Amino acid sequence: MFKLNNIVGFGANIEVTIASDWANWTGSNDGARVLIDEDSNVEFSSARTASWDNGNMVVIHIVATDLYMVEIAVGTSGTTPVPGTPVKIITAGDDGINCISIKQIGDDKWLIYYNQNTGDLLNVVVVEHNGSTFVAGTPVLISNESRLPQDETAISAWGSGYWGIAYRGDFDVYLALVSVSGTTPTVESTVKLLDETSSEAPHFDLVEYSADNNEVVMLYPDGDLIYMVLVSRSGTTLTVESTIELYDNDTDIPDGLALAVSDSNAICFAHLDDNFGFTVGRASYNGTSLSFVANSIISSGAYYDTLSMVWVVDDFFVLEGRDGFGSTNDFRAVYECTTSACTQISLDSDTDFDTGYINSTHVARIDNARVLHVSKSVADKKYYCAIISGEVA
Repeated sequence: MFKLNNIVGFGANIEVTIASDWANWTGSNDGARVLIDEDSNVEFSSARTASWDNGNMVVIHIVATDLYMVEIAVGTSGTTPVPGTPVKIITAGDDGINCISIKQIGDDKWLIYYNQNTGDLLNVVVVEHNGSTFVAGTPVLISNESRLPQDETAISAWGSGYWGIAYRGDFDVYLALVSVSGTTPTVESTVKLLDETSSEAPHFDLVEYSADNNEVVMLYPDGDLIYMVLVSRSGTTLTVESTIELYDNDTDIPDGLALAVSDSNAICFAHLDDNFGFTVGRASYNGTSLSFVANSIISSGAYYDTLSMVWVVDDFFVLEGRDGFGSTNDFRAVYECTTSACTQISLDSDTDFDTGYINSTHVARIDNARVLHVSKSVADKKYYCAIISGEVA
């Protein structure tokens, strides 16, 4: 299919016309992994990627105890990413950093959050590119309530001039509203979504549902339960509009959650199931309540986890994660989620994107035909990136 996506605005790359064919994706055209950086730390290191309005991508990642940022050149087509030189943007020293995420919020500007281990300081900071390098502003504290190094958080746009951040504090689940003036972020308000989640190390995903209506949709776990919630914003007032239970696991697997929304407001989600496979489905919102539309279960003896999902074009979504506990493989899958069904186009877990067990993986949309994957290999303590391609060969 041909798809012309001339996206203009913050948080998305300036795109060119690319012939894409996700309906026939098999993984055979995906690019080889490329080294980004090395890290002496083994556990709790992670990497996240986001768009840049110059057409390239950026990646933030943890090296030892500090946070780095690097530009990834991706060109206008093809599957060979070219990483630049990583730049240290946050020095944490002995305190260390975990739980990172990033969102583009303007020309050459990103909003980043990170957890500083000592004191459980969840911070948000604005980073700009000044024409030659990345420069971080002054971090602002969101929360200093207790959390674990394995906890994950999520960040999303929330209408014009605002962003949402999901996090756990003292075992409660929160959603914070953040505004930015220059390089100064301000926490405008928060809403508590759940008291005392029983998940040991919950992961969240948060995506803007409607920029026009100032709505976001979020996934969060509570022990063996997984919930989806839609929250609206009026000014700085936050309102929980609808909450539904997606799944009841027999076991507590908190790190297997992923969420994405298309430009036509199709909500696609993924989470682990009782068989250590995963469920992919679609939900809808009618202006009053969330509901299931369709779902399909792909079960496996392998332990699929560390999920990340992104919408690419039309009704096509890319899901990526780790294939098996301690496995050397990432898996990548493409789904077409329509109003009637979610169909798996193909799943590919044969290619070693990483050497040895990985503890972080993330995907972000480059354009209508390509997705950038980043991950951390524990075995050789290195960060890699690769391009997942639906481009016509």
